[in-house]
Amino acid sequence: MNLSFERKFVATINGDAVELLINKKGERFITTNNNNCQTVEVLKMTANHCLLRIDNRVKAFYFEAGGESNTVTFNNKNASSQIDDHFIYAQKLKIGGDEGDSRAKQLLSPMPGLIVDVFFKAGDAVKKGEQLLILEAMKMENIIKAPNDACIKKIHVQKSQSVDKDQLIIEFES
Repeated sequence: MNLSFERKFVATINGDAVELLINKKGERFITTNNNNCQTVEVLKMTANHCLLRIDNRVKAFYFEAGGESNTVTFNNKNASSQIDDHFIYAQKLKIGGDEGDSRAKQLLSPMPGLIVDVFFKAGDAVKKGEQLLILEAMKMENIIKAPNDACIKKIHVQKSQSVDKDQLIIEFES
C-alpha cells in the first residue's frame, strides 16, 4: 500500500538547524529545504548504512548512533546530526534551561485544536519520542511526542478539551 503524507522536520547538522519538509509520494520522497526540492528514493537501508537515489544520483551514507545525536559520514566527511519532529524542536527552543539544555520542563500546544486522546497520567515516566497525546487540528490528527526522557508532573488537559496555540498542556518534573 502506497501512503502519501507531508511532515516537517528540523535537522541539526554540526550545530546548524535546517528545516525540511518531506512529502511521501508513493515510493519516493520529495524533500524541500529553502525552496530547493529534491526527489529521494531509498534503495537500501541497514542499521548503519543507507543508499539513496537523490535526483537520479546514488549516494551512500553511513551513520553511528550516539544517544541524542548521530554521526553521519558522506564523502569521507563526518557530521554530527540530530533530526527532530518540528513540534519537538519548537518546544526545545521555547522552553528549557540554559542555552543548549534541551530538557523541556513544559510542553505547549503547537497549534489550536481538540485533544482527542491522552496516553499518560501524572507520575508516569516517558521516553523521548513516546506518544503523549493526539491533538486534532483542521481535521488532521497530530501525534504530540515527548521531547525528552522525563517524568510527568501534571497534565493540564483532558480528552475532548479545546486548546489554544502555546497553551500549557503538560508539565515535567525537574
